Amino acid sequence: MQKDLVSIPLVGARTNEQMQKNLEVLKVEIPGSAMKELDKLTAIELGFPHDFLSKEEVKKVIYGGTYDQIVK
Repeated sequence: MQKDLVSIPLVGARTNEQMQKNLEVLKVEIPGSAMKELDKLTAIELGFPHDFLSKEEVKKVIYGGTYDQIVK
């Protein structure tokens, strides 16, 4: 919840008590330094096709030489 991502948690509560415990997570805030460490530890290499599509030569072919105009 501290990131600029859209996420929809799925809460599996069957009782009111379980729901209350699940909602306690809204009070948790991870310090910035810990968040950076978690991001570093959980980073994944995207691999193919991401690596291939991020190459400048491929972007030129895909976008017909207009990529620079699109990004601006």
